[in-house]
Amino acid sequence: MVKAQDKRRPVAAIGNFDGVHRGHQQLLKKTIAFARKIHGVPAAIVFDPHPRRYFRPDDPPFLL
Repeated sequence: MVKAQDKRRPVAAIGNFDGVHRGHQQLLKKTIAFARKIHGVPAAIVFDPHPRRYFRPDDPPFLL
């Protein structure tokens, strides 16, 4: 958790991480690498429940 007074720039991966498969692992690794490069702080922004449950309730999200 990042404290509010932390002055480092956030680098965020935003998505529905329905399990940490290879694609998600790569995305998170790249997020961390870029955050380190700019002396930022990595973050993952996730949604629970999946936004599709609100915007398309008749079409449930596919989870891995």
